[in-house]
Amino acid sequence: MELHPNEIKILKVLKKRSRVDEIAEKAQLDLDAVNRTLSWLSTKGLVKIEERVIEEVSLGKEGKIYVEEGLPERRIIKIIGEHGDFQQLTGKLSDEEIAIGLGWLKRKKLGVLSRGKIEILKKEKTGDEKLLELLKKKGKIEVADLTPELKEGLQLLKGRKDVVKISERRRLWAIPTEKGLKAGKIA
Repeated sequence: MELHPNEIKILKVLKKRSRVDEIAEKAQLDLDAVNRTLSWLSTKGLVKIEERVIEEVSLGKEGKIYVEEGLPERRIIKIIGEHGDFQQLTGKLSDEEIAIGLGWLKRKKLGVLSRGKIEILKKEKTGDEKLLELLKKKGKIEVADLTPELKEGLQLLKGRKDVVKISERRRLWAIPTEKGLKAGKIA
């Protein structure tokens, strides 16, 4: 079987399942050339191509504000302490932030509201807050890499406007077949 010079380069570096970008680097070829060549190698039965769609989460506009200032419910907890009343919030948070924060306090079961009073039930950081901190450090994270607690936090953050962005990226891997491994040794 006759092989093109790029096919030879790729077969020589492809010893195991590898991402396309890794192959391009090792074979010193651009990504387009690698993708075209892998397609030909696949047709010849020398490699198998595996494709996966990767979901990544990153901060949205509001998320960037929240990582600096804290979620509205966390800011309420800091102002109130163990228990207090709505008056303590006036002037420290906008009416919109108070409404949003109180809604999320109840929804996340962090506090209870009764006759103008707020009682804080839990002060520990929640999964959504931990995810925001992680996104601040890393910028982007693959959704598949999140722990169950952080995935739960992601679901909460998705329910808020422009806090997180989910993007999809195609990722390709090439896996040499037995025939491809042999051809790589001979070439």
